[in-house]
Amino acid sequence: MQVKKKRKVVSDDVLLSYSRDSYLEEQLNQLYSSIDGTCTSSSVETVTSFLKSLKATKKKSIAEVVAGKKKSPFPDWLTVPNGVFKFAPPERVELAGGMACGSLVKSRSEVDLLVLIPDSVFQEKDYINARYSCKRLLYLNHLSLKLSKTLDIVKRCSLVGDDVLCQTLKVTLNTGEVFHLIPVISESVFKVSQLEADKNCIRPAKVFSSGSCTEVSTPHYNSTVVSDILSEKILSFFPVVAGSTNLQKAHALLKVWCRRKGLVITSHDLLVLMEGFYSAGVITQDTPLLTVLKQIWGALPGLKRLDENQKAETDLHTRDILNAKESNLAAVFTEPILSPLQQYDVVYTISSPVPTERIPLEDRLQFVGDPVAGAVTLIHRTLTAAYTDRVHRVKVWSEGERIRIALIINKANSTRQIDKGPPADDREGGVQFRAFWGDKSDVRRFQDGSIVLAVLWSGETAGDRRSIVNQITGYVLERHVGVSDVEEMSIDTSSLLSASWYKGEGDEQAHKIKSAFADLSKILRSLNQVPLSITSLIATSPALRHTQLYPEQQYSNTVTGRPVRVHEIVGKFEASGKWPEDVRAILRLRTAFYLAIKEELKSLHITAKVNPDYLDIARDGFIFRLRFFVQKEAKLRDSNISFWQPSTGEELRCQMERTPYVTAHLGSLCSEHPAMPLTARLLKRWISGHHLSLRVPELFCEMVTAYLFLTSEHPPLTSTAGFFRLLCLLASHDWQLYPLVLNFREELSAELLTKLDNFITDRKQYPSAAIVCPGNEGSELTVASPDKRTLGLLTRLAEQSLKHTGEMGEIFQSDLRSSCNALIHLKSLTKEVTGSVRHHSKGSYFPGSVGFDPPARYVSDLTAAYGEMFSFLYSEGNPEVVGVVCRVSGVEESKFTVNKSQLRCPVGEEMMVKYNLDAALSDFTLLGKGLVKSVEVLKMDV
Repeated sequence: MQVKKKRKVVSDDVLLSYSRDSYLEEQLNQLYSSIDGTCTSSSVETVTSFLKSLKATKKKSIAEVVAGKKKSPFPDWLTVPNGVFKFAPPERVELAGGMACGSLVKSRSEVDLLVLIPDSVFQEKDYINARYSCKRLLYLNHLSLKLSKTLDIVKRCSLVGDDVLCQTLKVTLNTGEVFHLIPVISESVFKVSQLEADKNCIRPAKVFSSGSCTEVSTPHYNSTVVSDILSEKILSFFPVVAGSTNLQKAHALLKVWCRRKGLVITSHDLLVLMEGFYSAGVITQDTPLLTVLKQIWGALPGLKRLDENQKAETDLHTRDILNAKESNLAAVFTEPILSPLQQYDVVYTISSPVPTERIPLEDRLQFVGDPVAGAVTLIHRTLTAAYTDRVHRVKVWSEGERIRIALIINKANSTRQIDKGPPADDREGGVQFRAFWGDKSDVRRFQDGSIVLAVLWSGETAGDRRSIVNQITGYVLERHVGVSDVEEMSIDTSSLLSASWYKGEGDEQAHKIKSAFADLSKILRSLNQVPLSITSLIATSPALRHTQLYPEQQYSNTVTGRPVRVHEIVGKFEASGKWPEDVRAILRLRTAFYLAIKEELKSLHITAKVNPDYLDIARDGFIFRLRFFVQKEAKLRDSNISFWQPSTGEELRCQMERTPYVTAHLGSLCSEHPAMPLTARLLKRWISGHHLSLRVPELFCEMVTAYLFLTSEHPPLTSTAGFFRLLCLLASHDWQLYPLVLNFREELSAELLTKLDNFITDRKQYPSAAIVCPGNEGSELTVASPDKRTLGLLTRLAEQSLKHTGEMGEIFQSDLRSSCNALIHLKSLTKEVTGSVRHHSKGSYFPGSVGFDPPARYVSDLTAAYGEMFSFLYSEGNPEVVGVVCRVSGVEESKFTVNKSQLRCPVGEEMMVKYNLDAALSDFTLLGKGLVKSVEVLKMDV
């Protein structure tokens, strides 16, 4: 066998590295110009020679061969057929797949070998009653035993593939190289006409002692046998692919695409399809790459060996890619591989076995009695019929004995309460409808005068309507499949969004806050004693968008001692040219407006407190902080900077103009996508659980969440799917190379979008977390934080969390003791209310502490004073423990200079200094006097 030592190898890492913003052809040219890898020919020759040197065995009955093995190669459900088996060495061993065509996809060699089983192993009628499949398994099992016991270079052998009828032998060598042995048979073993899709090749009475049913066709079983028949055309096609750059690229990229989509399509399957198009003259060696890709994508759902469920999934994926724009095709090959929890809206698990009697005979026949495979087909067909247009995509697959169900939900129809059936006078349709839905079906009359059979689902509340898909799933699976323990894989938000001082998920509180703001907004707009009318009121508080992690509870009805939060509102007056030309005069005049508003509110029995910079208003148990923005003030601050001014003009614009504009868009997006608010809260809870609350702003979390919902082809409809997709985004996004672009309502100019295409050339103009959107074209809102170090930490945490998706509760917390050098324990500010609680329905009572959070302020002061030496980890959900991570060495000495005098102490007599860690730790207690309970030093050996 001639094997070239030099092969082109398409690395996954390279596929992920090329530019995502150019057209596909240009990207592929850049990709392949830098690819050059090697494949060892010695291993191929060794394995091939060994397989050909194996000795034949004596003829024995299949039952005798199975009985003589310590571990049966047959699964428990597969009946051992009659007949004899005699092993014979492979007639031919041919190099196939990527290595034969020069289109390997991994830097580590994965080699496909076609193993031609001799005709003498089979008898003329072996295709009947799965005798062929049993002999195929025995042949692979014999190869596995010989390779693992005799050949020293083999590390392990295993049969791979969920479908027993199509398994291959995976051989892993000590060098890390992997061989896939694909068994094939010659065209002379069976007549293809006997294996057509409408033929029956499995007799129930022979396979699982059932009654005779020879009229049922077995297309899936038949296709698995046909797919093993080796055509000489495919062998002669390998050199054709090796001689065509476009065909090589197409084969390599299609393998990457199939793997990323989780499809059970092999490298050999792709080559068989390509050979068919080549023989028919549809493609040639010179056919453009995109044309080859589209031809193969269009034909993939027609692969014969795929079962009904696999064909449906493949068809959906290929339709998506064929309908995509050519300029977006590159993302298909660079997007991360998503788990079902990231890719689908809902994932269910069925742990208990499906009763065999519930699986129709035709489904059992397709898989030679495999109960799990038959159940998967039954469940997929049943759920597809039940969901109709409520669901875009249904995927059902098995993981051992468990069965998983994944759905992409159609937002437009998922909450529909009524499923209409045939008219009441349609007897045949009515019988079928009632047979499927049972007692749920009933005759109903609708407003248009029609009388039809229909099914009504519970939908009294919004929560009930969101759970209609769950209602359908549970009912249909119990009625038609016989399983009732269907578990939804989701995040338990009821426990995660609660804290020691906060109970419940907060949905009700968020609605109360929004209602109170709507009420107050009407009152403020109707004030008539203020010289200028109020034209705009925008709530920038996340509670008004339902995205606040812990929505504020009414201060008169909850625990006391905790600080009362304020909800920020930015307002604007009607235009006027009489504002003064001095900043101090504007500030005083605006304060006069606050006083006027307070007096008029007082006449309406609404309590308010005036501060020179804002007005606090109590309404329905919540505090709203109102600030008015004057455009002239920002311009004056730009040109007249002095020490007494609290902020510059740009800082004022960010607070009073950019933030309201962006948050207004975020609020609209939250209304459009019901899952977005809870998804953003889960991200904030994840960040809080890792004690990064003060290092990652809330607005950053919401903008990243908005990017996910704006750019997703199918925006997630559940918070669980949204959260895991967010983790995938954080783990894969390169902040140094690419910005996040949120083009709300297509408001960004074409000039800016063109500039962002060359983002790397202007990288220094943007902050570490570059998020560009209307009103924030320069990413001004993320200038302060998060910084580069925090972004790197978020990336690492997201990668770790994605590895533990099975332990959902664990990914929302981290152990401070294992990662910190010291812990600062703070006193609890929460005191349970005892006795009667005074209620104030209209907010006439004003709490003593408003908008002041002592733990958060204390940590901010620590960071300002000691940020050079320590990192401080703070959690909004557990503010009573602050983690301290030492960033410097307490023993490293340096020469004394004026710039290096702070936070240091002298060492020796040669003007040397070092960081004074002990003094800093003692200062923590002094700075937090009255708040700090204790400082616990864990380890300071740095």
